[in-house]
Amino acid sequence: MKKYQIEDKFEFPGYVKDIKPYLQKFDIFLYPLNQKHYGTCDQVLTEAMSCGIVPVVFNNPMERYIVHDSYTGIVTNSKQDMIKQIERISKDTYERQRLGSNAKEEVCKRFEINNTIKKWNKLYSKILKQKKTEKKWLHVKSQENIEASTIFLESLGSYSNSFKSNPSKSFMKYPSMKALTKGTPKHYQHFFKNDKQLKEWIINEK
Repeated sequence: MKKYQIEDKFEFPGYVKDIKPYLQKFDIFLYPLNQKHYGTCDQVLTEAMSCGIVPVVFNNPMERYIVHDSYTGIVTNSKQDMIKQIERISKDTYERQRLGSNAKEEVCKRFEINNTIKKWNKLYSKILKQKKTEKKWLHVKSQENIEASTIFLESLGSYSNSFKSNPSKSFMKYPSMKALTKGTPKHYQHFFKNDKQLKEWIINEK
């Protein structure tokens, strides 16, 4: 930022307990979420929209579900397109007001708490009607040989055999599996440092 002399255009407050003062200042809510993300929540998007702030997002499944392009916000297909759209609506007060008003009205109806409760109850009722199935461990033969790495394999379900035979080629190549959290081998190894199998997977990752 110093290189381009734009330090005054950015603010990095870190964690804040009250976001209302920030939302009150926003005209546009930029949400350039990585397509391969795994650690964020769409709640922040609906909160901004409920305040009448125009969302500008990438064309990812979750964002498309929440933001209706050119009606409750702007859905873009590239970085260049996102920049172009921000420049456009930043100069168009009427368009910002139209999109912001539509965004507020729609999310307050779609995600109103009673509607959410009804949808959850409908889903739970459907699940409860399903036939119960017997759960079996795939890799545990006796209680004596339960290791952290075994629990990790169980969490993968039917994909566990592929991971066990060649983890570096089947799973560890994905960035999400190399993270320090989210139930990855490194996450397990952080708590179970003496598990030899976890160490081996991590050392051999590519």
